[in-house]
Amino acid sequence: MAGVHRRTRRAQRVLAVLGVLLAGGGLAGCGPSRATQPSASVPTPEKLARCTHTTAIAPRLSPPRPMATVPGPPGFPSTPVGVVADRGWAFVTEMAGYRPDTGLVSVLRLTPGTGRVARTVAVPGVPFGAALADRNLLLIANYAGGLDLLDVRRLETGQLTPLVGTLRSPGSGDAEVAVDGAYAFVSEENSADVAVYRLSAPGPDLSGRLRRPGRLVGEVPVGPRPVGLAVDRQDHTLYVVSQAGGPSGQGVLTAVGLGLAEHHPAAAAEGTVPAGCDPVRVALSAHGALAWVTDRGANAVLAFRLDPRRRSPGTLVAAARVGPAPVGITVVDHGAVLLVADSNRFAQPERRQTLAALDAADLLARRPSLIGYLPAGAFPRQFSTDPTGDVLFTNFDSLTVGILSPTDLSWLRHQRPT
Repeated sequence: MAGVHRRTRRAQRVLAVLGVLLAGGGLAGCGPSRATQPSASVPTPEKLARCTHTTAIAPRLSPPRPMATVPGPPGFPSTPVGVVADRGWAFVTEMAGYRPDTGLVSVLRLTPGTGRVARTVAVPGVPFGAALADRNLLLIANYAGGLDLLDVRRLETGQLTPLVGTLRSPGSGDAEVAVDGAYAFVSEENSADVAVYRLSAPGPDLSGRLRRPGRLVGEVPVGPRPVGLAVDRQDHTLYVVSQAGGPSGQGVLTAVGLGLAEHHPAAAAEGTVPAGCDPVRVALSAHGALAWVTDRGANAVLAFRLDPRRRSPGTLVAAARVGPAPVGITVVDHGAVLLVADSNRFAQPERRQTLAALDAADLLARRPSLIGYLPAGAFPRQFSTDPTGDVLFTNFDSLTVGILSPTDLSWLRHQRPT
């Protein structure tokens, strides 16, 4: 009888081992493959979106040549915040000593992989974000209480005064600005709204803007402390990340219908979904199917599968841990690679920090996706991509702008997560 019990226990152990192998795909032809089964070493997206001080460990990457910085020592005359690039030029919004009434815009002349400061002009207010409008003839810089409108051609040539108009509002527009046609949207971080501005009639006669000023249309109610904005022109939807407003103090991702926002902003919010501990930026995939969100309070990047036609704008499908306090995010290499600015702004912002590079496909498959960390300055904050392929990012506390060249990005494409 004892022999029967021993054989039974042995059979149970064999079956248990087979069950583990089958569950993990360890036998050829049995169970799901690695390409479809999430890795057991990667936590669930919901767990990765919880508040934590944990960061990811990965190699420090060294591109084949040193990353360029502009303008170099002694640095900008003020603190660079936002950046936008187009056709070999870049425009950097800057804070001048945190004075509420003084701001600057520096004009950078780009050459492949590097650049130089051509000139710096003073503007009203302290500009935070930057965006291009009207066939890239108009630069919009937002600040607490309004927008500055600047003529791009005048900025590039240094001729005449570039400021062609200002738009005022009673709100606190001190985060980001996004543009859709003749409308500009500004996240008001000290409230729970996105301000909607109607720009003056588009056209080549920018000097006429002073005679045909735009106006504040109204405000779209979203979650408290909104920051990041992204426009999906295919689905005519604006996506907004707010740092609060979800369950248990979570942040939220809100879908806003652009058609309603441009004419009836109070009724334009179409739905929200929880978006992690402290989300601050959002970037869209090339075809608008995905939203990538930086979760500053969880040191993570969250991936949302978008469905703007439902009350919930999207579903959290994947996440990955990165470095401390991620802020800016951009999609490069035709959507294959994500670059994330690990600001570390609440601990050691004065020290040089990093850019996290992630493989987007591995992230979506819930496999280890962090390729490694690229060098950056102190408090890397905001990204912009020039049509020539250069990727620019502001280093808030280093008083510089960093540049990744197409050569750097081509090298990065061949690195793999470890």
